[in-house]
Amino acid sequence: MKRTSLRTYLLVSLAASAFLGVIVYYGTRRPDEPFLASANLALIAAGITFIVTIVVIATLELSSKDDSTPADQPRLK
Repeated sequence: MKRTSLRTYLLVSLAASAFLGVIVYYGTRRPDEPFLASANLALIAAGITFIVTIVVIATLELSSKDDSTPADQPRLK
């Protein structure tokens, strides 16, 4: 089984946090408020999402084990 690199995990976490950050920003902004008022909440939500996603992916990676059976032999006998 091929090990996935850290860069892949970081890119998945970055994509999830950017997506949620955009959703929170456009969901909470008001036209009469300045940019930074809504951006602060979106940045906090994106940062929390990034950390939680990294922890979940790392936990799932640690809980899975490599398959040591050869590909040409059946698993059940």
